[in-house]
Amino acid sequence: MDIDMLELPNRPMNDLISGIEMYLRKAGLYFRIFGRIKSPASIAEKIKRKGYCKTGGHMQDLIGIRIALYFSDDVSLCQKIIEKYYTINNISKTDIEPDKFSPERLNLVCCMPDDIADQFDSLLWDEYPIERTFEIQIRTIFSEGWHEVEHDIRYKSLADWKEYPELSRNLNGVFATLETCDWAILSLINDLAYRQYKRNQWAQMIKTKMRIHLQNDCFSERITDFLNENPDVGKKLYRADREQVLLFMVFDLKKTIPLTLENLVYIINASTVKDSTLANLAPKMIQSRLSEYFN
Repeated sequence: MDIDMLELPNRPMNDLISGIEMYLRKAGLYFRIFGRIKSPASIAEKIKRKGYCKTGGHMQDLIGIRIALYFSDDVSLCQKIIEKYYTINNISKTDIEPDKFSPERLNLVCCMPDDIADQFDSLLWDEYPIERTFEIQIRTIFSEGWHEVEHDIRYKSLADWKEYPELSRNLNGVFATLETCDWAILSLINDLAYRQYKRNQWAQMIKTKMRIHLQNDCFSERITDFLNENPDVGKKLYRADREQVLLFMVFDLKKTIPLTLENLVYIINASTVKDSTLANLAPKMIQSRLSEYFN
């Protein structure tokens, strides 16, 4: 059957995106997510170009999803979330070489859940060298756009650049600048959180340190007073591992807790600090949902 005759619905892609979004939102991450499903013409072109066949190699990116994160340290966190909820077939990551700079890529080929794969015509899997997989690309927001440009303009047309190595080097320099911007912004925000901590600006410090979407940033006086009287607990909150806290929110919390700034303090406490007096300041509903993590 001619592949042009097959229907390739968008729903499987949209369902995958919705699932990934749900997990990332549980962590409160700042992100953007994009998706595409290959057209019949694009599938035919790639199969021909790569020499795929039913008895040999198979195309793995019928559906492609790109996650663009606003903070560079969220890349590893996002990867751990994906690995928790999806079966990973293959991971492709750029090797860091000290004397060479190139675009940093993190691509994960994941097995397509049955309920997603079954939305396609079975002939797609039976007659064509296409695996029941999809690809997730994880990037930072600074590099996301330029990755796409580089992929189309240089990666797919390496021969066009062969005679112009200096321009290829200059393009790598652009990526180096973008990576430096990622690092500089993170460094600046971490410095701000430290200064807020040193001035006992507890609410501001928690908000800056955690860098996540919050429903509101209300912060009660009872928490402020407690931390002023117990700066050692404030120090533990400041030193709490951000990634550990966010993964706790995604993996361990069994009951939903509204993601407010005040509740975030109680979540950090439950996941890492374990101070019982601070825990008892929480509303009864929050206490009941976090009590098991103090045992």
